[in-house]
Order: sequence, then C-alpha cells, then structure tokens
Amino acid sequence: MMPDHYDDAQNSPRHRANKPALLMLGLGVLIVVVSFWFWHEVWFGRHLSEDEVGQYLSDSKSPRKIQHALSQIADRIMQRDPSVQRWYAQVIEAAKHEDPAIRVMAAWVMGHDHTADRFHQALLALLDDPDLRVRRNAALSLVRFGDSSGHEEIVSMLRPITITAPTQGRVMIDLSVGQIIGAGDLVCKIVGPDGQTIDVRTPASGKIQAVSVKDGSLTGLSDVLATIAPDQQVAWEALRGLFLIGTEEDIDEIERYVLDAPDVAEPVRQQAKNTVEAIRKRSARNPTH
Repeated sequence: MMPDHYDDAQNSPRHRANKPALLMLGLGVLIVVVSFWFWHEVWFGRHLSEDEVGQYLSDSKSPRKIQHALSQIADRIMQRDPSVQRWYAQVIEAAKHEDPAIRVMAAWVMGHDHTADRFHQALLALLDDPDLRVRRNAALSLVRFGDSSGHEEIVSMLRPITITAPTQGRVMIDLSVGQIIGAGDLVCKIVGPDGQTIDVRTPASGKIQAVSVKDGSLTGLSDVLATIAPDQQVAWEALRGLFLIGTEEDIDEIERYVLDAPDVAEPVRQQAKNTVEAIRKRSARNPTH
C-alpha cells in the first residue's frame, strides 16, 4: 500500500501546476504551425520555383494553386522576364477552366502582356464568356492592347444590374436598400410550383439600390427582384478603361458619377471628370464627319 504522502510524478501538485503552462505552450506552437501552413498554402506572394509554377498550373484539384501560379506569372511579366512565356499556353488553357474565378484571373494576367497576339485572341473569345466577371476582365484587358472590342461591356459596368426571376414561384428575400452585396452572394430564394428551391445570386458586387418584391410574395418568370448599383471599384476601373477608349456617346453615362451621385467616392468622381476631359480632347483631335 502506498503512503498517503507518496509524490507521484504524474499527480504531484507541481506537475498539475505546470499543465496549464504546457498546454498554452503547445497551443502557441500549434497556432504558429497552422498559421504558417495557411500562409504557405494560400498567400499568393510566396515565391514559386519554376517546377512549382508548372505543378500548380496542372493541379486541377486545387483552383487556389492555379490562381497562385497565375499571380506569379503576372508578376514575372511585369518584371519583363522573357522566360515566363513558356507558361503562356497554360494561361490560355486556364482561361477555359470550368471555374469562373480562374477564368477571371487568366483574363487579368493576359492583359499584362499587350504584345502577345495569342493573349489578344484569347481575350476576344472571353468577351462571350457566360460569366459577367470574366467578360468584364477580358474587356478591360483588351484596352491594354488598344482594342475597344469590349467597349459596351465596360460601359455596362457603370450601370445598375437588374436581377430578374429565373422562374415563377414564392420569393424568400432578406435584403434592404443600401446593403452591400458581393459577387455570387445570395439575392433571394424562389420556391417553384414543383417545390424545388432555386438560389438567385448576383453576378457582380455592388449596393442594393432597390428591392422590387416582398418576402413571401409570388413572382413570375423574368419579374424584377432587385436592382444593384455598381461597386465603386468596378466603376473606377470602367472609367479608367473609358479614359482610353470612351466615345462622346458615353459622356452622359460618365457624368452621372460627377453630377447625380452624392455618395460617389472622390477618387471615382475625379476619374469621371478626367475621363470626360480625355474623351472631349480626343474627339476634338479626331472629329467625325
């Protein structure tokens, strides 16, 4: 029989007192390890070796790795590294990926080398992409090639987006005017006559300008559900594009960001003024007959 005062190493007061300290130390190490792993896996700034770029571009199971590789390729193009051209064919393949986020990024990357004709042709094809964000990025990248083929797409970036019902049914909606909404966010759900529920999502980010239906109401096919004003960053990018390819017919659309929108951020308002001025100067130099 053990004496009552026996100092068991596992149960001594000293050991029990150290347990919280050891636990905190272990937790601290775990947080550092997990944080490093997260940074290592998702931070696009981590430099990739030549082999890693190729491996990441070919990793069909990890869209994030493909995006990381595309980001690195963009960096190398900006650094004027001629060896980066070895990946151009795979960038064009990424522009055909089933994931729209990858096509968006591929369109952005291709705009970094306006001397690459194969990028130019791939971007023209992306103007017909089913995803709005892909079309917009392609249109903006084409501006760097001196190509105004995406002009109408860029002008549309200044206009509100109207969300319509893809089917008839009962609406479940929880939106309010002024609410910020991101690309792909849920606008509402519609329960159809067959009991199936359809999610309706916004194709682009912005601010809720109007909600045209009430929660629980019935809607018909193509009825307007909500209107979304353009995101400020989106409008700014469009104005930058139109600075170079805008026409006199665009001025009324652009001036709304100068005259009729008190909540427009000052950088956007200033870009609108600069864009109108650039268009008028360009028109004066090249009058139409």
